[in-house]
Amino acid sequence: MVLGEYLIEKGVITRENLVNALKEQEKSRIPFGQLALQSGMISPREMFQILSGQRKRGKDAPSFGQLAIELNILGDKDIDSLVKLQSQTTALLGEALVSVGVLTKMELFHATKEYRKLKKTQ
Repeated sequence: MVLGEYLIEKGVITRENLVNALKEQEKSRIPFGQLALQSGMISPREMFQILSGQRKRGKDAPSFGQLAIELNILGDKDIDSLVKLQSQTTALLGEALVSVGVLTKMELFHATKEYRKLKKTQ
């Protein structure tokens, strides 16, 4: 069971609260291309090439990472590194719940403490 489901099951938050927190969490995610550029994996010219390729293909365009691989700009290992980096720079669900005002830091602390206890017994 993931944290969001646990909090709903325990009545700590509602499904609507979870959806709002997930939207807030998504806002904190640094775009993939920006991470690739900042980490030095691609040049500004390559970024432009990938974004132009996406724009040309319209709504059927592959993701930034998929197109970067297709254009031989990035490899699978680069994409894996960027996915890991992106997950490390995105706000955690608990932080998002506090940010949108659903939980206080103390409520989050107690809820996650109980959640961890449950996870240890599974």
